[in-house]
Amino acid sequence: MPVEVMNGEYVMRKKLFSVMFVAVFVLSSAAVAQDGIRAGDFILSPYADLSVISDSNVRTDADDEEDDISLIVRVGLSFQNTVDQIRLRGNVWGLAERYYDLDEEDHEDWGQSLSLRMFDRDRLQITLRQSFARVESFDYAVGSTQERDDLRAGIALGRNLTDKLEGDLDYAFRKTDYESPNVFDWDQHRVMATLGHVLTDKTSATLSLSAGRQSSDGNDDDADFYAARIGLRTRGTDKMTGAFGVGFQRHESDQNINIPSFRGSVNWRANENMTVFARAENTVEPATQDINNYNKVIRASLGTSVNVMQDYLLSFTGRYNRNDIDRRIDDGAVSKDDDTYTVSARLTYRPPARWLQAFLDVQYEDKTATPKSNEYSQTMVKAGVNLRY
Repeated sequence: MPVEVMNGEYVMRKKLFSVMFVAVFVLSSAAVAQDGIRAGDFILSPYADLSVISDSNVRTDADDEEDDISLIVRVGLSFQNTVDQIRLRGNVWGLAERYYDLDEEDHEDWGQSLSLRMFDRDRLQITLRQSFARVESFDYAVGSTQERDDLRAGIALGRNLTDKLEGDLDYAFRKTDYESPNVFDWDQHRVMATLGHVLTDKTSATLSLSAGRQSSDGNDDDADFYAARIGLRTRGTDKMTGAFGVGFQRHESDQNINIPSFRGSVNWRANENMTVFARAENTVEPATQDINNYNKVIRASLGTSVNVMQDYLLSFTGRYNRNDIDRRIDDGAVSKDDDTYTVSARLTYRPPARWLQAFLDVQYEDKTATPKSNEYSQTMVKAGVNLRY
């Protein structure tokens, strides 16, 4: 690349970062204790986040660890309407990260999301959703930082069929395009139907059936998948919300995969000061780096948040990520799998001025893998402020 072009890009990135930094300063100076800006039926909420990160292993390398400090500036605007029976929410944001030494890791991200919910008080509920993000961040499926475009879209229909029966139909599309030519782009269409039977005023039994198709630049043929799960979900309660189901999944390509299937999430408000959450899901996705192969994925998390004194929130989170490439690579000579464990603790200061929050976050991550060259450990300490208008 010509030196003039490189210098031009550098100047533009410096200007962008400066503008975002100034936006943080202006918002912090103008912010007052209110809930957004009213514009007709809409409430607009500009926000800005400023954080500093100390990273012990920026490139998540197994042997050649490089530590550095980075500054992240994020600005955005969220909005929502206040019309009865129609809920429109949106968010648009931009982010810039600058490193002290490893300036080749500097990057800018941006994204947006929209959701539209229309409902009849007694019967039908329709939800449309869409999001897009261009990011450069760690990708657990690949095992390294990747620049990529993530697109998600979907529509969900929900209806009370009778006093005891509830029906839901959901269509979801996702597409990931990687900047690197060594990582395969892929997309997925999925349809899921769920039938719920009311057991109590707070619980329903569920049967979920889903089917879909996956396409990948790394696979010669598309893959079809099917899943069935039975489970429970909560209804009509604020103390506990969630759903969980177990069953089986079949994945059909040039070689079939049959695995147990589970998916669920729960949020439990134990008391006025403590909340507990859990998430777990497994699935099969196209392998991002291995031709004509698939990745058996498990993602799970468990955490709690506790109010400490009046203005402080203390949170603990544990996450588990597993990738298991279905077929051995290199003509059957090498297996490829990994397990990543992450633990984090976060202290958030929430003063009476609701437009300001400050936080301190400590995270440790450890990955064990085959081959061992994919392993790493990493410690990150992050401190910052969140500003909301």
